[in-house]
Amino acid sequence: MAPLVRLSFAPGRASYNRDMLLGREQELRELAAALSGARENRSGVLVLTGEPGIGKTALVDHVAALAGDAGMRILRARGIESEARVPFAGLLDLLRPALGSLDRIPGPQAAALEGALALRPASAQDRFAVGAATLSLLAAYAEQGPVAVLLDDVHWLDQSSSQALLFAFRRLVADPIAAAEFYEQVLGFGVSDWVLVPGMGRLGAFMHCNTRHHSFAFFANPEPRKKIHHIMMEYTSIDDVGTAYDLCLERDLVTATLGRHLNDHMFSFYFKNPGDWHFELGWGAREIDPATWQVEHYNGLQPGGGEWGHKGLFDVM
Repeated sequence: MAPLVRLSFAPGRASYNRDMLLGREQELRELAAALSGARENRSGVLVLTGEPGIGKTALVDHVAALAGDAGMRILRARGIESEARVPFAGLLDLLRPALGSLDRIPGPQAAALEGALALRPASAQDRFAVGAATLSLLAAYAEQGPVAVLLDDVHWLDQSSSQALLFAFRRLVADPIAAAEFYEQVLGFGVSDWVLVPGMGRLGAFMHCNTRHHSFAFFANPEPRKKIHHIMMEYTSIDDVGTAYDLCLERDLVTATLGRHLNDHMFSFYFKNPGDWHFELGWGAREIDPATWQVEHYNGLQPGGGEWGHKGLFDVM
């Protein structure tokens, strides 16, 4: 998995011009490695932190120059204090060169992003849809060559833009394929489903070790709000699921409504526990024959991720 690297600056003498930046050898090595990885189709994230006036913008300028020399596409924006309360102002500045690729992402995502960026009349904002659209647009823009996304003065970036970009960046840097290979080759599991993101390929995997459709699943998210999202318990009676659902509703514990998943056909709901993660209670899961199973694919960017229901699920991802 590509790491999230945080570079912290200590006071020191450093100077910058187009050809040379002195006193920042370690930072320059990290930045050069990130650009090299991008050119080899490995995503990564670097965060530059430090006191004002210590040279962070000079390093961003340096990276932009290196990326340009390498033929990379550059998306760049800067947080502005006077626009910190303007929704999606930073996102518009950043994505403006990539807007020509909007027709290459799913229609509902394009509509959500265009509405957020005031490119069309806006409808009710869907936080997940805008974040997913940002991810898809970055992926579509990168299909014709590596992209360097550069953000300066992020602390002044408006909250809406920050949330959409964080959603996208978290999913750009993980490597679910390598993780699945580990579980297959070392532990003997098999892949049941790949979760696909338009323009991004495989975002996660559902894996089996017996006739149950999957015993666990993982998703590309290098900075999750929690390491475990949920543990699933399957009932032998649909009535037990309904009774448990009523009890959880009475206690205001439900985090995702009753619904049915597309891949394993589980009829279920989710509720929270004191550990700040979730239980899924369900019935009627699909069984498979591991010897003859053909790996399936489905679009993991559907709200709820199911045939119907499970409203609220992505709000707690």
